Amino acid sequence: MLNSGLPNPPWTEGVPRGEDVAYAAGLLDGEGTVGIYRSKRPTYFIYAVRTSVANTYRPVLEWLASKWGGSIHRTNRGEGRPCWSWALSSRSAVDFLREVLPYLRIKDRQARLALAFEAHRSAHHHMRRSEVDIRVYDSLKARISSLNKRGVDVLAERGVALI
Repeated sequence: MLNSGLPNPPWTEGVPRGEDVAYAAGLLDGEGTVGIYRSKRPTYFIYAVRTSVANTYRPVLEWLASKWGGSIHRTNRGEGRPCWSWALSSRSAVDFLREVLPYLRIKDRQARLALAFEAHRSAHHHMRRSEVDIRVYDSLKARISSLNKRGVDVLAERGVALI
């Protein structure tokens, strides 16, 4: 419902609003990952931006899927409660990152690198990938991977106090 207390108009169903985007950014910051994935084909590699959010509460992931699309699958965490993962890739992931970027606090650097990758890839999509392109893609992939490592306190590195 909108703030007026009246039901949302039917044409807004499934359309993310400002607070939806901010909440999704918080989920990505706290429970998600941003990456560039490389898939080997017989004679070449495919590169794509991918975002995912993992959670044991599947309805929150279903909510994300209802707003931004993507897929949900069960992940294997060993014993304990089942865990689910919502994922977007390629254009859908890029569109999602553009939308949530202003609200990201922890994953903003990964998102910016992923968007830089996509800008470079889009500018060269009609050409055969050169060795330079592949080095750029692999470098951006490595930079994002290093930021995604557990124990990297992004906020402390920036001098941001949470309390």
